[in-house]
Amino acid sequence: MGSFRNRNSVIECSKNLSEKDTLGLEGELNADLLNAEQVSLLVSENVEKQANLEEKKRIEEGSYTSLLRETLDVSTTLEDGVAAIVDDSFTKCFNKSSIQAWNFNAYLFPLWLFGLLLRYVVLFPIRLVTLLVSFSTFVLSYQLVEQLLPSGKYKASLQKTMVVST
Repeated sequence: MGSFRNRNSVIECSKNLSEKDTLGLEGELNADLLNAEQVSLLVSENVEKQANLEEKKRIEEGSYTSLLRETLDVSTTLEDGVAAIVDDSFTKCFNKSSIQAWNFNAYLFPLWLFGLLLRYVVLFPIRLVTLLVSFSTFVLSYQLVEQLLPSGKYKASLQKTMVVST
């Protein structure tokens, strides 16, 4: 590296230093003798001193406890984790989805109405009549066997057959 030729360029390199350090540096520098390596060494030493001073101020102010608190604070990580679990697609499989009414469509409503009428106006009465006729036939035939036939093996086997076959 080349050497600095004038004092102003050295001062420009060290403008981040505090005013006291800069004034001390100006008094020590002789532009004809110092080279760039010496200036960078002085600047880095002064920056290091400032960093140490700032660190001591943080310790005195107690901001290290807040730094430690920020480092050990896991609430944001936990919050992100819980949000990921809530928004997980596998979990959404178990949520009940809202059912949209399909039968109020203009194209499907007539078919739905036809099925409703067929089911409750035609098929239900036929099934109900079949059930009532079958039950009344069973009760009537069982009572006839009970009343008309004498006690014996034939009567018991006939009643057993009637009960098992229905």
